[in-house]
Amino acid sequence: MEDRSSLMTRRIRAVYEQEQRNEDLHGNWAMTVLCRPLGFRVAALAMRYDMTPTQITYISVLLSILIPFLAWYLGVLAGACAVAFVGWFVQVLDCADGDLARATGQETKHGADFDMLGDILFFALLYVSIGILSAVQTDNTLWLVLAMAAGWLRLYARTIRDRCNDVPPAHIMPPSGFTEKLVAAAQGIDGLLPFLAVGAIMGPWPVLVLLAVSLADISLTIHPLLQRTN
Repeated sequence: MEDRSSLMTRRIRAVYEQEQRNEDLHGNWAMTVLCRPLGFRVAALAMRYDMTPTQITYISVLLSILIPFLAWYLGVLAGACAVAFVGWFVQVLDCADGDLARATGQETKHGADFDMLGDILFFALLYVSIGILSAVQTDNTLWLVLAMAAGWLRLYARTIRDRCNDVPPAHIMPPSGFTEKLVAAAQGIDGLLPFLAVGAIMGPWPVLVLLAVSLADISLTIHPLLQRTN
């Protein structure tokens, strides 16, 4: 016989697969693979102790604010590992707060807006943190500037997508054609980004990866909009 925690996890997973899975497969596959399984369990634990989705989001925001301090004060080796782990766990919490909101009927516009602001803060600080690690490792602040530019481009692309996406998540179909799958693969790598911090131990190349990803993301986001206007 299943225990209460397992039943809660199954319930949360079922709601997610019905309401959110298609959207995540279309543009958030890395978090779906690396963070969502533990997110179900965290959401079930939060449900058991009567936590709200907003409380989980507050925790993730506090951890996000901690990330650049870890990068600066722990040194490159320990800081890179800490940034990667805490960054991954923040994304687990990002999965958990949404799962909990859907499963308990606590979805609100205020909660969604707060969650979005938390996401923006996290990625901004993650890019800055990887820039700090690369700048310290090379003793060159140019890498911090480039990381900040990459973060701005990525968040700009995210803002455009959120502004233009008027299709309810449950009605979004998974990517089918080769081009759609390529776009989804490029736009869904957010769950991998915290682990780039570890690469800063060996040099500043993670900043170049962030910059390339951001340029690709902004191109893939703007191109369909330009086609619509023609």
